[in-house]
Amino acid sequence: MSKNYHRSHKPRSLNIHTFQDFGMKNDIQKSLDQINFRTPTDVQKQVIPMALEGRDIMVQSQTGTGKTAAFGLPILENFAPEEFGVKALVLAPTRELAIQIAKEMGRYNKFTKAHIVPIYGGQKIQTQFSLLKKGADIVVSTPGRLIDHLGRNTISLSHVQTVVLDEADRMLDMGFIEDIVRILRHTPKSRQTMLFTATLLGEVQMLARDFMRNPEKIMLSRDELVVEDIDETFYRVGRKNKLWALMQIISIENPKQGIIFCETKRMVDICAERLHKLRIKAVALHGDLRQQKRERIMKDFRRGAFRFLVATDVAARGLDIPAVSHVFNYDVPENKEQYVHRVGRTGRIGAKGRAITFVSKENFKALNEIERFLNRKVGFEEVPEHIPNTTEGEKGAGGRDGAPGGRGTDGRGPKRNPLRKVWDFDDMADEFGMIKLKINAGEDQGITQFELIQYLSGGDHMWDLNIGAIDITDNETVVEIKKHVVGKTMDNLRRRPFKGKRLYYEIITQG
Repeated sequence: MSKNYHRSHKPRSLNIHTFQDFGMKNDIQKSLDQINFRTPTDVQKQVIPMALEGRDIMVQSQTGTGKTAAFGLPILENFAPEEFGVKALVLAPTRELAIQIAKEMGRYNKFTKAHIVPIYGGQKIQTQFSLLKKGADIVVSTPGRLIDHLGRNTISLSHVQTVVLDEADRMLDMGFIEDIVRILRHTPKSRQTMLFTATLLGEVQMLARDFMRNPEKIMLSRDELVVEDIDETFYRVGRKNKLWALMQIISIENPKQGIIFCETKRMVDICAERLHKLRIKAVALHGDLRQQKRERIMKDFRRGAFRFLVATDVAARGLDIPAVSHVFNYDVPENKEQYVHRVGRTGRIGAKGRAITFVSKENFKALNEIERFLNRKVGFEEVPEHIPNTTEGEKGAGGRDGAPGGRGTDGRGPKRNPLRKVWDFDDMADEFGMIKLKINAGEDQGITQFELIQYLSGGDHMWDLNIGAIDITDNETVVEIKKHVVGKTMDNLRRRPFKGKRLYYEIITQG
């Protein structure tokens, strides 16, 4: 293969304003008219003319910009039913994305009648044998399952005219490089290759150098790496206060549907379980779950059976669910490109979206990398405080009002707690809005972390989200409390005994 590159550029859109301007055959245009596809996106305007000419193309583009139509429509335009064998191959990193691509291409294929077959792990291989035996024109597959079929001689790629590598960077991150190389070597050297990726670094460049012919490079500017219809907000939150911050935002913004990204499977399980206990419908999704269960979870999420999907990056890769109004980075991703992938789960074509990131001290280095990648600075905001109405504030033994003393709806009514006249909690709080109280009892007096939380919260598990780190020593305990509930906490300490004993406290000033 040639190792030369065409110069990177933004190709001419050829004055294209509608899909009709591409001049594709009537069968495709009829399908597009039926699904109300009128105006192509930028990536479609740039890619489709080159793809129709048969060029090899490298495209730097995030998800949610219309990539499937960008490569799917040219494949269908060039489809010739009289030719034998698999004519186009699309490789995707996950079975969820493979299914999604096949389904989307099926929308454009109503009158073209190409036989589109998705093959992926988790589906019975005998079912796939039958589908392939009937004749597959276009195969959409994950690398691992395709290697399986090649090894069984149940598929031939010798007649493939077009290969698409979708989310190529992610496939390489997942360790599929050897599988992809082996697959490409089973296809004719004369094929057309289109590669879509969020970044053109590392092995992606190597793959293009070795297996593409003078590829045109279509690169979105860095400012376009995050979809313009997404409102991004960064909150500086202590590591132990993220769940409290999440609940505040959910209470105020009331997301239609949201994805909450955590860095580890354990954190996914913890976060989903805690939300469930708070009567918020959330389901965990990660690689330890059996594929059948993952598919069932995704099906339920798509139909709106629950509001929040708590997931790792690998499990939620390639999701395209228009109803997702919010994405939460519960943990800042270590990989700067991964931030773009996560954020791209909301703000799908034609929709607004919100991306919210919680940043604690240990994330500052990763955040700096993200800023450099985005070529802009991000500013921190304070987590908004949810101030319930008076009726809600009277519920529960510990109270659920969002501020000391039980303020009214607007938060500016009379303050029943006189301590607010003495202490300026805003000045005393640390950068994460926490105030430390030192209590005159510890392990020797029978204090345990669980009992202390129950005591301070009055058993109200919404209230205990306001409690941070707890350090219990022999004869004293230091506990972090959110500044807006410190007054009520001190009232509880003054008025209610703990195991029959009155507790005394002092505020530890910052610095």
